[in-house]
Amino acid sequence: MTAESASSDAASERQKALSRALLPMMLVLFVATLDQTIVASALGPIGKALGGSDVSWIATAYLLTGALSTLILGRMADVFGKKRTFQVALGLFIVASCLCAVARTLPALIAFRALQGVGGGALSSLVMTIVAALAPPRARGKYQAALGIVPAIAVVCGPLIGGLIVEHMGWWWIFLVNLPIGLVAMALVAIHLNVSEAPYAAQYAGHRTGLSASLVAPSIFWLSAVLFMLSTAVLFVGMLYIPLTLQDVYALAPATAGASIIPMLLGLVAASGVAGTVVARTGRYRAIPIIGTACMGASLGWLTAMAFIPSPTMIICAGTTLGVGVGLVIQSALLAGQNAVAERHLGLGTGVLNFFKTIGGALGASAAVIVRFVLPADSASLFQSYRFCFGAGLVAAVFSVVVALLLRERPLSAAMTDVASGATEAPEF
Repeated sequence: MTAESASSDAASERQKALSRALLPMMLVLFVATLDQTIVASALGPIGKALGGSDVSWIATAYLLTGALSTLILGRMADVFGKKRTFQVALGLFIVASCLCAVARTLPALIAFRALQGVGGGALSSLVMTIVAALAPPRARGKYQAALGIVPAIAVVCGPLIGGLIVEHMGWWWIFLVNLPIGLVAMALVAIHLNVSEAPYAAQYAGHRTGLSASLVAPSIFWLSAVLFMLSTAVLFVGMLYIPLTLQDVYALAPATAGASIIPMLLGLVAASGVAGTVVARTGRYRAIPIIGTACMGASLGWLTAMAFIPSPTMIICAGTTLGVGVGLVIQSALLAGQNAVAERHLGLGTGVLNFFKTIGGALGASAAVIVRFVLPADSASLFQSYRFCFGAGLVAAVFSVVVALLLRERPLSAAMTDVASGATEAPEF
């Protein structure tokens, strides 16, 4: 056998291994992302069923532990292997999902959601790591970009799916839905996933110098990270408290309330795509987050300053404007931050930016803990209470405007031009 034929056979086997691994990776990425948003339209019914008031911690606990586990289990994957660590994280996610379903008090549910976040947060990162190890270097961007569609679908569908499940089956089923999908993915991973540990170990060795040594524009990177965090916090304020407002003030069904934020999420996806296209064509990004933060501030400012109860349509329109603003900011902040990192450390920089994003989601989800289900039952009093929730998001939006104005521009590298256009996706290790 010649060296060329041996190399061709090895490439063919690698391609087959990647093809077999894609389905379980997509399933896992879907459920791990779905659990970030599926509770959005279920918080009201859960709070009433379990007799608690700080229901935002159901979302916050998942996001906080998910952010921490991304860092910790990522290190474990280097020591114990990616497949083994992935199986442990998936098993933990499945078990914790079952525990969430049987919880009968709010503190117990929050504790089990925290445990679920440990598995779910690690899974999202490990999926990209495994695909990066299996795919040839030049093809990694293509596969990771394809996988990037999965969480976008999960984020948009989560509130609607959660609302339908709560309305027709009961809130505990939003956690049990993970069981069949997780078990199928677990079986497929055990049978088909065969990943070499060497490629990632070699790449990780280059990261030991730390993030600070890999930054070519430190101020741009850290301002982008803060902007990423603040815009994600604003997103979660809208994503969690718009459905709650519509359920408690207007007595809308959970499914209808969940569907109400689909325009916001679609606006986010569309604006993110537009921002990426503009940056790819012009190489400039500084004006985009300024426009986006202005949209965020305007929508939340309007909801906070309202002296009367607006119609559901007006709230949905404000939410859509909020989504457009967040989409503009998130995409441009991500690209600006990645562009401030040396290309060989792009995965490390992306991981840090995503860590800030997760922290932002947790902060946004917990910012309005002041909402209590023991507040006066009339609609006017409830809406005034939710104004404080949107006011918490407005504070983050105002700070994001300041950060966007401080963010300076750096010429886009060739690699980041490809990422901005959607031709490739930045790796995350």
